[in-house]
Amino acid sequence: TAGSRLVGLRLQQRPFSALGFASTVWDSSVVLSKAIERWAARGSAGLAGKAVVELGAGCGLVGLTAAALGAHVTLTDLPENVPLLAANVSANRDAVAPPGKPPQTLQARSLDWTAPLPTDLAASADLIVGTDLFYHGCPVEDLASTLASLARPDAEAWLAVGRNRGGLDAFLAASLGWSSRLADRATELDPLYQLEDVDVLVLRRAGAGLAAQRPRRLIFALCGQSNMAGRGSLLEAGVAAPPPDARISAFSQEGGEEERWRVAADPLHADKPDKAGAGPGLSFARELLRRGFAQEVGLVPCACGGSELARWEEGGDLFEAAVKRVAASLGEGDTLAGLLWHQGESDCGDASLARSHAARCARALGRLRERLGSPTLPVVLGELGYFLDQRDGRFAHAATVNAGTVAAPERLPAAACVSAHGLEHKGDRLHFSTASQHELGRRYALAYLRLVRPKSEAGEITAEAPFAFPTHARGAEAAVAQAIID
Repeated sequence: TAGSRLVGLRLQQRPFSALGFASTVWDSSVVLSKAIERWAARGSAGLAGKAVVELGAGCGLVGLTAAALGAHVTLTDLPENVPLLAANVSANRDAVAPPGKPPQTLQARSLDWTAPLPTDLAASADLIVGTDLFYHGCPVEDLASTLASLARPDAEAWLAVGRNRGGLDAFLAASLGWSSRLADRATELDPLYQLEDVDVLVLRRAGAGLAAQRPRRLIFALCGQSNMAGRGSLLEAGVAAPPPDARISAFSQEGGEEERWRVAADPLHADKPDKAGAGPGLSFARELLRRGFAQEVGLVPCACGGSELARWEEGGDLFEAAVKRVAASLGEGDTLAGLLWHQGESDCGDASLARSHAARCARALGRLRERLGSPTLPVVLGELGYFLDQRDGRFAHAATVNAGTVAAPERLPAAACVSAHGLEHKGDRLHFSTASQHELGRRYALAYLRLVRPKSEAGEITAEAPFAFPTHARGAEAAVAQAIID
């Protein structure tokens, strides 16, 4: 339905053996077409006069639907798929033309995401559409770059995701210049044309995408408990404090003043001033700068020593404080780019808490990302220290909690976990030493880059430490009084 008129589309298909996936009108294209029809009907201006580009158009159903709604449409696919696509465009050109008005632009053309974008397509699209683009082996970084290059500053993308979604997580991690959400099934999808295994991903661009123009400062939230807050000694023998770097800032409070951005220096956190020390945040930021990934890095300290996971679940005091602090930190030119997480020691003493930790943690981080306005925000988690004394009742279930942390990326899209293998404690079998905190931060950075640069960094950035958490206490014993949860 286009306004008050019915438009009938006739689409040719081909045997699957001839063109593969481009040969067929798949269910996901029907779901997306009806969603766009519904969306256009609800908007004040609809799609009339808007510029729409369809990626991986196949038989062209989605793009032709947009054309019937009055949009100027460019349907694209690989060169070998264009003849079928062009035939369907030609066959339906008269049907989609608005009655009594000049014909809108409607064309089929080849587009290879791995090749430079044609100059006439750059910054040309108000709306980008596509279906089943995230197949296993999809060149997701090239797709993200193409999306960013096509989009005008206020563009949106509506992408249907069916069962074949093996590349989705990597795509989301590479698409930092976009906010994302799933279309609401009750209000945005057609009630008769939706399937349980087909979602519609809605991306919204705020200014230039990261793949086209990096923001001035990338913002990272530091969340969890004491090993994220930092307890490494600032006077550790043989470890020199790096000089201040004006490109690394921390959103902090000093001397009763309001929180504001300052040049970062350890300790970043003031959760427990008498115990605060070096954490992983600064070395994480330095590694991103060293590799040329960011112009500036902003760190938002949110961690609190001794905090149980319950305080980080939605409604908990630390969850709500983090949402508020991150929102207050974001200024013009800033982009929230990731979340670093290290937590779990305070949940190791109770068997039921340990068993439920993995599911609860994934749920808490998922909700935290949503409340921060970025449901696909990259998250990097860290293993617990291998030196925890599991004979101490407070850490008796550390192996269970740690196993859930390592497996978190299976539950949480756009997430990764770093190993604590080989890292040492400061003498209390609880907190990482300063040197180990510096190495931990570097590992966080490499894991983050593997998430957001899945292809260009693949040959250079590899996992450097195994996941080999001990199933029982090892190493030098420590008196129970030395290991204090803080």
